[in-house]
Amino acid sequence: MSLFVKIIVDNHSQQDNFLTEHGICVYVETPTHKCLVDVGASDKFIRNAEQMGIDIAQIDYLFLSHGHVDHVGGLPFFLKKNAKAKIIFSDKLFTQQYFSKRHSTRSISIAYTFTEEELNRFMPIQQTAHIEADIKVIAQIQQNYPLPQGNRFLYTQAFDDNEFVQDDFSHEIVVCFGSTSLLVCTGCAHNGLLNMLHTVQNQTSLPIHTVLGGFHLLDADGTYAYETPKEITDIALTLTQTYPSTQFFTGHCTGASSIEILQQTLSSQLDDFYCGWQKELNY
Repeated sequence: MSLFVKIIVDNHSQQDNFLTEHGICVYVETPTHKCLVDVGASDKFIRNAEQMGIDIAQIDYLFLSHGHVDHVGGLPFFLKKNAKAKIIFSDKLFTQQYFSKRHSTRSISIAYTFTEEELNRFMPIQQTAHIEADIKVIAQIQQNYPLPQGNRFLYTQAFDDNEFVQDDFSHEIVVCFGSTSLLVCTGCAHNGLLNMLHTVQNQTSLPIHTVLGGFHLLDADGTYAYETPKEITDIALTLTQTYPSTQFFTGHCTGASSIEILQQTLSSQLDDFYCGWQKELNY
């Protein structure tokens, strides 16, 4: 089995012809379906997709990993370009507003009112769902390991309440592709990479071949303290011990210094991605 994976949007690019932004959009083509995981923060994913030979109108499924605008901001533009895809996400995603208090309080919610026709394409899920024989979505992530330190700045607010509540990321999903072994797409991994992979292991008997997405290991900026080098190294050690044959690809919300620390332990098991990055995965 082969999967074709392409990074349509990321924070970085190695070519000037791709548009970058703080966001992520991943294209995954299985033998029978064309999928997106997230749509970045704007319409930039459409212009990048055109350059990569990806026809957004032909996408069968769009998975929204969680409710932050850098992952769902492109949704209105997707809905105008694509008339057939099912939109799959946690049933909690559109029930609240999202805010960041890093540096200052600001909204990180999507500002858009969906039409009834658009809402008919939505497939909110409450628990683990088999979308296709080779596509599985996990909606309830176990939290056995520490959560990313960067989560401390992230809050939600109910539509009928002005109170800020620490985000528990119950609106986050994990998307798994494969029928004999898995490609696991993490989105931002706000629930923690180790928690996501532990949950996947508990809910499927298939080995994890590849993990791709942001790991939410933000670089400290001198004002806020995130994970220490030791904490990042401990994550890497657990990954090498528990998933010795798994390949990891990361970018977006995984800081450059965090990637460098991870690579000291993971070595060739870890690589970074960028706009225009693509790979064929053979399982």
